Amino acid sequence: MPLKDQLQNDLKVAIRDNDPVRKDTLRLTLAAIKNAEVAKIGALSDEEAVAVLRTEAKRRRETIAELEKAGRPDLLEV
Repeated sequence: MPLKDQLQNDLKVAIRDNDPVRKDTLRLTLAAIKNAEVAKIGALSDEEAVAVLRTEAKRRRETIAELEKAGRPDLLEV
């Protein structure tokens, strides 16, 4: 099963289970993949989707580090 399909199925389960953190995370993930597909003007392979996810994860880690360094842990709370 392609990665994007698996993520969409996981989103359905998260919505059904009423898991807001997982639901929001999967929606952001799928949005990043969709944006990359629009930029490429075509579907992404699983390898390309994983590369997009790595980039997004790195971006989130950098944001967390910057907020901690700036002394703003209150912005990290869910």
